[in-house]
Amino acid sequence: MALSFLFHIDSLEPIFDQPPQSFIHGWNPPRRRHLHRRQQGTLFRWVDGAVAPIQHYEPACNMVLNPYSCASVYTLFPENEHQFLAVNVDVTRTVFENWVLVGFHHLSFGGNGTMRYSQLDFAGEFDHLAAPDRSPDNWVSDLFPDHFRYRPQNSQDPVPTSAGIIGRLPLLLALAAFSAVQERLQDVLSHSLQNVLGQRRWIPHGLENGLIQHRGMVVSIYLDPAGTSDRNVLDDLENGRLGPFFSP
Repeated sequence: MALSFLFHIDSLEPIFDQPPQSFIHGWNPPRRRHLHRRQQGTLFRWVDGAVAPIQHYEPACNMVLNPYSCASVYTLFPENEHQFLAVNVDVTRTVFENWVLVGFHHLSFGGNGTMRYSQLDFAGEFDHLAAPDRSPDNWVSDLFPDHFRYRPQNSQDPVPTSAGIIGRLPLLLALAAFSAVQERLQDVLSHSLQNVLGQRRWIPHGLENGLIQHRGMVVSIYLDPAGTSDRNVLDDLENGRLGPFFSP
């Protein structure tokens, strides 16, 4: 049976207890639960790379949702560079310690180690992708501002080959959602996340980008009650053992 899970995206808006321009050392999203304005979003099903709103399958009210993971994510523009701050809880319901920057792990494999996954994670060790783009029409341009692109660490090393992107499912879906303005989010997710000839692909949408300052969202991942993908399977998906989330 195909890989599958459900996910839900709610938008967040910070409620400032002081003007944003007064933050001398840069802005962090609020840590207190009551300082986020939350708007209910849509429940989706992901099936081996393709996405559709859940009403295409069965009424959500008949489902018992079994949580897998969650992320709250906000956009940030420090010194003209776009960043993403995140935490692995629902900030409107859970007390937490600190926001962290979203980053990458670089996972090498293959005979000479030059094939690389970019693994998206909370506080990843790198601030850039693991390898150069292999196609102008992939996920990089829609999901990541230019400063996230691959930068060689040593000019003497061979240039790695991208194996695609993997990582924390709620972070991957948050970045996909940030690629569109809120009003077009459902259209973009249904259009851009596809399975093409057995490969999970991102289809560029060509619409207005949704990367605006202080935009936030909560992305919740659930086991699919109509599927067979358990926690171990989703762990394998996050870690690249089942192929890339988006192919290169």
